[in-house]
Amino acid sequence: MDANDVAGQRRATAESFRHFRRQSDQDVTITDHGLSGSGVRLRVYEPSHPVRGGLLWVHGGAFVLGSPEDDDDICRDLAASHHQLVVSPDYRLAPEHPWPAAEEDCAAALAWLVARLSEAGVAAAPAVAGASAGGALALRTALDAVATGLSLDRLLLTYPVVDTRLGAGSTTRYAKAPVFDGEQARLMWGRYLATATPSLWRSPLTDPHLGALPLTMVVTTEHDPLRDEGLELAMAMLSAGVSVEVVNLAGTFHAFDRFAAESEPARRLRATVSEFLGRPSPVAADW
Repeated sequence: MDANDVAGQRRATAESFRHFRRQSDQDVTITDHGLSGSGVRLRVYEPSHPVRGGLLWVHGGAFVLGSPEDDDDICRDLAASHHQLVVSPDYRLAPEHPWPAAEEDCAAALAWLVARLSEAGVAAAPAVAGASAGGALALRTALDAVATGLSLDRLLLTYPVVDTRLGAGSTTRYAKAPVFDGEQARLMWGRYLATATPSLWRSPLTDPHLGALPLTMVVTTEHDPLRDEGLELAMAMLSAGVSVEVVNLAGTFHAFDRFAAESEPARRLRATVSEFLGRPSPVAADW
């Protein structure tokens, strides 16, 4: 693909996913809802069993590509396995809609989910999750939510986009790599931030509300330009007092679980994520 041809990249990615997309046969009802005001589409996955919680899932795609349908399998599995109402926003994409459009859409999607859970009488706090650029959006959504006093159950960040500086060792080492590389990372940030100044876009690494985040899992992949910034984020969260579990998947590359969904490492990752979302929250330490 020509990374500078956005329309062509979208067509090629959609065609790739048509071949690689994993199917799920979980008994889940899928509906689409439009957010009032913006008209942004929410894809909602409701399990056949009574709902016990909620999860906001944000798809990846370098802020430019993708749709909720790309992660239908993940959302169906999580909705059924954990009796969760899963909501995935079809957020506005760059470069047509640069920052902060996607962040605004994800925040609105979380508010919609919280309201829906309240209407259903579900008292459990929602969880937030995302992959790649969706990880960046999930993290920002979570930080903004806890800043307003909203309680979150947990946070899952899979090979997340974190840092605009692009100075991590893995960014240089994997200037060329499968699926996503250092050069594409630079192009991604240029499209997403457009004319935004660094003082407007807030780095999560220095966010004052970092310590208010819930139990978090950060997943990184070995041959990935984003690997080191994901690890740096985990260290920053630990330093801020967040309970963090870090999983670095040896021998894998960015988004490997989307393009090699039936591989042994992808199966292992799905099991790890499911276990993390299903386990009880840790008891706060008293020392």
